[in-house]
Amino acid sequence: MSLSCDLCAGTAFSELERYSDGVCALRCRQCGLICLYPLPEQKSLSEHYDAEYYRPWLKEQSEARARLWRRRMALIEKSGPARLLDVGCGDGAFIKMARSAGWDVRGTELSGWAAGHVAEAGIEVRRGDLLSVDFGQERFDVVTMWHVLEHTHSPRSNMERVFSLLRPGGMFVGALPNASNRLLRAMYPLARGRLLRYYEPGEREVHLYHFTESVLRAMLEKCGFEVLRTGLDRSALSLHYRALEICAGVWLGLSGLNWGEGIEFAAWKK
Repeated sequence: MSLSCDLCAGTAFSELERYSDGVCALRCRQCGLICLYPLPEQKSLSEHYDAEYYRPWLKEQSEARARLWRRRMALIEKSGPARLLDVGCGDGAFIKMARSAGWDVRGTELSGWAAGHVAEAGIEVRRGDLLSVDFGQERFDVVTMWHVLEHTHSPRSNMERVFSLLRPGGMFVGALPNASNRLLRAMYPLARGRLLRYYEPGEREVHLYHFTESVLRAMLEKCGFEVLRTGLDRSALSLHYRALEICAGVWLGLSGLNWGEGIEFAAWKK
């Protein structure tokens, strides 16, 4: 197997799951990062995020998502308003909110539909993944990535790129799914009648990598960041997931362990 770990460059892996289309979920034996192998092509991933994908965001989920973005705005308030880059800006709700709060905003987005939708609001959006977009000498005070890193072909390369785009003293803030989501993994068979898997053949939103808090911290530090905090990402939109999130918050308070659906993080470039 010609594969090396994106975090530690290790070449020894344990197979966790194997799927009908030949894809495997593997865990690095050295650092614990979980990845899919082989990785789908980037083009096939971008084609999943069309107008139909974003329709619920703009309609029935719009109020719940607005509450989520307001909470996430509170995470960066002490750093601004200043210059902000939102990587994978989606329908643009977050950077529109940031712009209304006085931030000088930019975005990147793989989806052609989403990039066009945001550009219609007069916001500069660069089409493509972060590694392919040229910002020249432009630098930022805050870079955000909300559930984006897990979709990239190399999270470490993306983190290194974020580091290079930040000014000294800049902040990297974001969230991503939690591989230690034990509460959902325990409840999922009861609700769906099957185990929760790292990947399902044919699914639209493919997570190429899966992180625990310790693995995320290790990657951030390897890329030069000082980690300020990691914790529970409170981003549930539905009542069922919100109930699990409350339970995860209680457990976190009692044990110090994040067994929730997501990880929220903030890191600093010295």
